[in-house]
Amino acid sequence: MKLKEPEGRQLEYKQTWSDSVKKTMIAFANDVGGTLVFGVADDGEVVGCNFDQIERSLRSFARDGVEPPMSDLLQVSKREVDGKDLAFVRIAPGSKRPYAFRGKVLTEGGVYIRLGGQTVPATLDEVIRIIQQGDPRIWESRPCNMTDLTFTDASRILQAQGVPFSEANLLGYGLQNKSREFTNLALLLSDQNPFRVIINKYAPSGKIEGCDRIAGSVLQQWTTVHERLKEVNTPVVDKESPDFRRREAYPWPQIALREALTNTLAHRDYSSPLQVAVNIHPDHITFLTPGGIPPELTLEDALAEGASFCRNEKLAELFMRLHWMEKNGQGFGDIFRAYAEYPSKPKLIHIARSFQIELPRVVGGAKGREAEVLRFLKQSSDGRSRAEIEAYLGVSRPTVMKLLDTLKAQGLVVVVGKGRTTRYMATLTDTTESS
Repeated sequence: MKLKEPEGRQLEYKQTWSDSVKKTMIAFANDVGGTLVFGVADDGEVVGCNFDQIERSLRSFARDGVEPPMSDLLQVSKREVDGKDLAFVRIAPGSKRPYAFRGKVLTEGGVYIRLGGQTVPATLDEVIRIIQQGDPRIWESRPCNMTDLTFTDASRILQAQGVPFSEANLLGYGLQNKSREFTNLALLLSDQNPFRVIINKYAPSGKIEGCDRIAGSVLQQWTTVHERLKEVNTPVVDKESPDFRRREAYPWPQIALREALTNTLAHRDYSSPLQVAVNIHPDHITFLTPGGIPPELTLEDALAEGASFCRNEKLAELFMRLHWMEKNGQGFGDIFRAYAEYPSKPKLIHIARSFQIELPRVVGGAKGREAEVLRFLKQSSDGRSRAEIEAYLGVSRPTVMKLLDTLKAQGLVVVVGKGRTTRYMATLTDTTESS
């Protein structure tokens, strides 16, 4: 029997313990993490392994052979495939990089990284880069090596909110260091800011129907994206409000949108080459933040009152001066409180070196039997026939067709095939389900 998933950046197969395993463990810890599967040949053929022996070797090396130790990064589990024991080893990305063979941090062959699907020794320049990126919290205070920055947008936005901004404030705000050099924070607030926010708008079919790259000062980016979100979040009549009264309500809670945007821009890792992405779907909006939650924090920590990690402290202070942000550590709590009265809840997803906030639509989505139809359709990748839906709901053909017509009009269902081969498929995530 062969395992189908091919090897890649985050997956390697190993027959047994070897020196090459040590290098790959170090490389995974220095990168985005990865999984080692022992008992599998290079071609994916399952051959089995001595699980106890593998686990002892893994933990011994992680404790005594690596500097700093990486024991806390390991998750080892036994699985049986085709009657043979396999060892699945998950290695999380390390928070104390660079990881290296003990005593060899700055020597050749000491530090390893992943290059595509290969483990390779890091050059001295790559080791220095890993060290510099080890704590992204100091990034904003580093010199940006630019002398011709201008702050037209930032000055206008700050002063409009009563926040003084002039050359006299540059040092105090952290835009200059004591040597009067511009910092990376100054670069973010400048008109020359190289970072962008990508706004993707999706059609009901799932295809992108619009893509904008928002430039300018990070304060201007916040203002522009906030206005774009307001354009898609116009009030509609909620026929099934919690108090059973017809009322106007926003498809997405306003506070949740604002806090998600603010968290994304204030806490992103600006040392990462990845860009912020705001993805607007008919039934949900996601905010993708490069950097994500640091490894020492869990999702539960992020949601806990008072538990916070501020990656860009000076930028966060300016956001608080503008009243875009409350006290550090309250953002996620405010988002979830905004959804307290709704069955649908936000989702927080940690993806390697990125973090995603997903906000479901709470007004104007599928309700009642429409939601039942969507859940039934999502259970099959091939869709369902009209007759199958009738049998599932126990209702008449006209009722099913009325429900399908409503869902099609909302862009939540598409029709494939013709005549007797006609089938109905859900196109989007059902926002009525609790997470």
